[in-house]
Amino acid sequence: MQVLVKNSFAQEMDLKGIHESFWDPNVFYVDETFSISDLIRLSDPLGFSPFYFLDPRIAFLISQLHKGGELFARGLGPVGTVATMGAVQKVMHTEDPQKVSKVIEEYLPNSYVQNLSNYDQVIVFGENKVDETLWKKLRVGGFYLIGSIQGSIEHPKEAFEAFGKLWPIGIPTEFGWRFQDSLSGLNEFEFMKIKKLD
Repeated sequence: MQVLVKNSFAQEMDLKGIHESFWDPNVFYVDETFSISDLIRLSDPLGFSPFYFLDPRIAFLISQLHKGGELFARGLGPVGTVATMGAVQKVMHTEDPQKVSKVIEEYLPNSYVQNLSNYDQVIVFGENKVDETLWKKLRVGGFYLIGSIQGSIEHPKEAFEAFGKLWPIGIPTEFGWRFQDSLSGLNEFEFMKIKKLD
């Protein structure tokens, strides 16, 4: 299952068969009336692609980023990595640079990829513990977002503050949230967002 994530650099579209997600008004599920040919027909042939097609778990994780600042991204894939660039100022990532460059051409007016030594935010998908090296490079007051599909997330030993909210599905964990809903595409997904305190 994939969701559509609105690209802020593309034209607005009025599509049938898409429904807003419960976590972000810019993320949409599609139903049986959605037509990819309608999407292509309504798209500006000279403009940017109007939507990113993403795994719902990656879309959810990206939607929890704060706007602006410098970001380190890992495990999001080339399209997910480029989707973060609409929210932040600079991104350092671990994806294949050639693949990311091709995706950037489809979605963005310019590149936000940088070589960074410290970060305001870290976002990782498919991991279940905070990477100590990345934690050290995260600035005090910065956020570490982690999405696990491998079980419970281990929190760092250092001082942090957990950030979250109540969602209409799933259950709270000690410092995050666990989703088990296959209809939403958030099955086997645990999320944690923490702020580095010192």
